[in-house]
Amino acid sequence: DVRFVGLVNQAMTCYLNSLIQTLYMTPEFRNAMYKWECHNQDDTTSSIPYQLQHLFLLLQTSNKESVETTGLTRSFGWDSSEAWQQHDIQELCRVMFDALENTFQGTDQADLIKRLYEGTMKDYVQCCECHHESARNDTFLDVPITIRPFGATTSYKSVIEGLNAFVEPETLDESNQYYCEKCDKKCDAKKGLKFTKFPYLLTLQLKRFDFDYSTMHRIKLNDCMQFPQILNLNSFTEDTSKDTTSSSTDDDPVNTGCSNGVGMNEQSSEEEASSVDEGIDFESQLSHRRKRRNNFIQEGPYVYELFSIMIHSGSAAGGHYYAYIKSFENNRWHSFNDQIVSSITNLDIEKTFGGVSYPRTSSSYYSTFSSNSSSTNAYMLMYRQINKQRNSMFMETTELPSHIQDLVHREEEEERLRIMKIEQERNMCSIRLFLRHPSLVGHLVQPILDKTFEFHKDTTLVDAVKQAHMLMRIKSEVVPVDRCRLVKYDHINDVLDRSYDIDSEDGEKTLSQLLGGPRNSYLFDLLLETRDEGEKFEKYECGGVTLKIFLADPEALNLHEQVTIRVTEQQTVLDMKTRIAEKLNLSLGSMLVVHERYRGECHILTKDSKTLKSEGFFRSAKLYVDLMTEEESSSDSLKLEDTRLWNILDKIANLLTINIVLPSVILRKKSRTTEKKYQNKSLMPQYSNCGEIESFWQIPELSHEDQTNEGERRRNNSYDNDSMLSSVLNDLPGKCYPGHVVQCAALEPTLDYTKALMYADSDSNTTGDPSITDNRTNPDGTGDAHVCAHKPKQLPIVTNEPVKSVMWNDNKSILSSSEGILDSVSRSRRERTISCSSAASDGWGVSSEIAQKQFYFRVLEVQQNENEENKPCKELHVEMDKRMPLLSLKRHLAHFVGTATRRFVIYRKYASGQENEMSQLTEDFRSIPNSTLFVVKLGRALRKDEYRCKLYQLKLYEEETAKPLMNWVIQRGLTVGDARNLLCEDISEQCDIHTQPERIRIRKKMWKTPSQVYLENDKFGTNISLYGTIEFFIEFLDKPE
Repeated sequence: DVRFVGLVNQAMTCYLNSLIQTLYMTPEFRNAMYKWECHNQDDTTSSIPYQLQHLFLLLQTSNKESVETTGLTRSFGWDSSEAWQQHDIQELCRVMFDALENTFQGTDQADLIKRLYEGTMKDYVQCCECHHESARNDTFLDVPITIRPFGATTSYKSVIEGLNAFVEPETLDESNQYYCEKCDKKCDAKKGLKFTKFPYLLTLQLKRFDFDYSTMHRIKLNDCMQFPQILNLNSFTEDTSKDTTSSSTDDDPVNTGCSNGVGMNEQSSEEEASSVDEGIDFESQLSHRRKRRNNFIQEGPYVYELFSIMIHSGSAAGGHYYAYIKSFENNRWHSFNDQIVSSITNLDIEKTFGGVSYPRTSSSYYSTFSSNSSSTNAYMLMYRQINKQRNSMFMETTELPSHIQDLVHREEEEERLRIMKIEQERNMCSIRLFLRHPSLVGHLVQPILDKTFEFHKDTTLVDAVKQAHMLMRIKSEVVPVDRCRLVKYDHINDVLDRSYDIDSEDGEKTLSQLLGGPRNSYLFDLLLETRDEGEKFEKYECGGVTLKIFLADPEALNLHEQVTIRVTEQQTVLDMKTRIAEKLNLSLGSMLVVHERYRGECHILTKDSKTLKSEGFFRSAKLYVDLMTEEESSSDSLKLEDTRLWNILDKIANLLTINIVLPSVILRKKSRTTEKKYQNKSLMPQYSNCGEIESFWQIPELSHEDQTNEGERRRNNSYDNDSMLSSVLNDLPGKCYPGHVVQCAALEPTLDYTKALMYADSDSNTTGDPSITDNRTNPDGTGDAHVCAHKPKQLPIVTNEPVKSVMWNDNKSILSSSEGILDSVSRSRRERTISCSSAASDGWGVSSEIAQKQFYFRVLEVQQNENEENKPCKELHVEMDKRMPLLSLKRHLAHFVGTATRRFVIYRKYASGQENEMSQLTEDFRSIPNSTLFVVKLGRALRKDEYRCKLYQLKLYEEETAKPLMNWVIQRGLTVGDARNLLCEDISEQCDIHTQPERIRIRKKMWKTPSQVYLENDKFGTNISLYGTIEFFIEFLDKPE
């Protein structure tokens, strides 16, 4: 028996598979494809003929059940998404034929499509009076057969009826008369088509899809359309067209459906019954068929036999394509349904006629949506002309051309290599391998490395350790192979399960045996464990407890790298402490051990006689170890909150890493408004002419309350000359004076910022004189009193030495170094507290407790970047306590921005580019994830009950009615009348528009449409809503309102 191979459906490529199988089962087409030779072997990927030739070869020689079509679809230029789009078979066939014709130009196969599939017809108009005929010749590749005429309720019953309707002429009469040149007048005429030559391979398309104008939807016509196996078309050629009307009028559905042809229904009922089980073509039927076929051949050359039925199952919205194809080798029919190829019966083919479900009981098929109507029916038919001189058989493999033979050998070699690779992969095992060693990974960010470890199933444990050692690229002079071993490891929970020791019975087994058999993946991992020279490996048995120990580093306020120890649940706490002391070289008596039972829940292990199991140790445990201070050792009832270790754990648990982008230009400009507001020249801040600020925000000037506080501070001579601080700052690079425009580049880029900047207090003024009290700070506790002073402002403390210790949640300094000016300045800043007696009365609404509390803050790195406006700016990489309020963060950033905390605003920037202003000074950063980006912009920060809004100028009689005017700050409770008075001055200053308050109208803005006009007594927050994005229209009137 002939063996057939299926095609894999990529997603929705069933229509492609049906057409490819039909072309492959056409001997003349397949043989022609084999004869063509591709001379450009470098461009085979995009060559449709080459990929089609290659696919035909796979269908003929492959031992698989099905083969892929990805190479062919890739040559079409399709991406992966095209495989999910269903197309029409006829459309695909024409596209493929066009591509073949273009490629075959100049070769022996240049006329392949024309020779096999192209027919000719005549489009004519014949005068009814003189019978003069005007015509032109056309070519066709397929013949469309109408299922149901437009506007009709019944359909054609057979292909013959459809062909008769196709060639039936229409009459041109009345207003549509034809102008006959011979008669020299308009006459009635007949217009139609005549076949002049049928192709060798005839394609009939059954027009199953139509458009329903009543529902305005595309529909599928499932009506019955019978077709014969032997089709006689001699009566349809031009010479015998007069006989086309002699079709049968017999009521027999077989004759009616297959006039002038041989239908499959002409078999006897016994033959049909037997064909259900045995197939279609049998020896008992062949003689009768041949006799009828010979009779048709005597009538003319155009006698065809059916060999392919392409079927659509579904609706107009979508469905599935497959094909019934007859093999010319054994004359048997088979179903090619993607990957599945199977034999079919006569009954299966007859069901593709369409109409009601089989068996049919009526010859009337007019209901498209009948409940008995089958949606599986023939869509395209392929016939081959019966011609002994032209009919060919398939080439045998031994008869293939030499270039195809070479392609066969290459395919066989690739298949052999593929099988070898599969066999090799079947014997290979794969598992994740981890490595943790301080000397190897100390320079990396991650404390543990992992790679995929692949090994043969017969690899011994000794060889596996060597391969793992090479895979991790460990230098033998650092850690030789004999100081390594493999341990069963659970990476998710960081638990050591058991060890595989070479010197035990495990050394005689293969690694796959130790792991439970060869597999492509395992539910656990392996750890390549190392030991120091002179140290011995401890054997790990199943069921132990893995201790993850972190030794405290008090000087750096951090923890050392993890150290792993294995113990059992039956050991006591004292036994465990002894093991830890030996491993870390610590004194057992002065060691403080803290157990973290749950996340965030820690307690000191003091009961040495208890077992680890009773203390809640199971599988793994996390321990923190530190050496107790003298005060901690002498305490009878030591609490964890009173220890030095607690400060470290508290810092790590609340540590947050963020990035902060500073403004490109720092500090404020000198403005006319400031000079105007300060009538007393002695109180006016002194500015230097160092440039203007370029910023999106206009910098609002001091409010009346700010002026009062400023004058009071100056009258009290709050700004003290600190000679020691001045000398320090004069020696530091990049001096920063109040009012001075300071570029971010003033920070020295050569300094080691990763160690340099650490703050643990507020930005209150620094003094070297202990006799001076701290009443220099603002009553609001913001520490802004020094901003407008004449004296230099303190810069961040910069040093190349790491800070030894930092005051933590108390007012005492633990500085270990007492020498040096920088340390003196640092000590004086840390030893002060902030006076916040009237913090809640200023409008900031910050309590003295929040303003006085101190939090960890450290600048790790300062990078030079560009902002959105492509201007240079500095970006700080910061570590801070997530419990720190916004006010404290602004105090730290004031050192870098070079202005008071009220003069800049912090925005949180999201990945989408959206920026949200942070205005609540008591808001902390607990909900902020790591690596969040913040942007600092110059501009007055909002006080309590203040809102930022955008103002647009309304121009009703211009094309652009809404023009951005300025950004403004509005206060809750302010009346519209008062707002107009303030607006008049601000608009004059910022927008250079001079008007009177009575000529300013404030209106509600709804998208781009002006709405309600606000009256003079309306209050913001009461009559006017303040929420979300606040926008108003400002309309300038010609006269007072």
